[in-house]
Amino acid sequence: MRVYLAGPVDPALLEICLRWRTDAVDALAAVHVQGVNPCRGGHHPAPRADGRITELPVDAAHLVARDKADIRSCQAMLVYWPPGSDKRGIGTIMEIAIAGQWSIPVLLVDPDKAISDHPWVEVHVAEHHATVADAVAALATYWTS
Repeated sequence: MRVYLAGPVDPALLEICLRWRTDAVDALAAVHVQGVNPCRGGHHPAPRADGRITELPVDAAHLVARDKADIRSCQAMLVYWPPGSDKRGIGTIMEIAIAGQWSIPVLLVDPDKAISDHPWVEVHVAEHHATVADAVAALATYWTS
């Protein structure tokens, strides 16, 4: 089983936004599930001193095509919206909608309830979980029971 790891890449919380994916890949591997990290290979923006982001290390068309191919190759999506993250995660909302379009179940961890009540999220998210660990445990149960 493959699980796409979606979530904002917020410049103000970049370390958290990258670290949770690395930790989730390890936690999923422990239950024999492959986590697909879209930020692998440095494919994420870097923060500037003023808090904005630099150019992406690849062109937008390449980035979106790879993300869509990754999503399509997965049997589930795990979305983490870190506490304090701003609501500009347009790419994440797009990824959730694409997963919904392809009938890929989406599990959401949104501790601040920042996006949980958005209509697109309500329609496309299958499950809400309190923590990433809870979502990983749920994913493990689906494919090992």
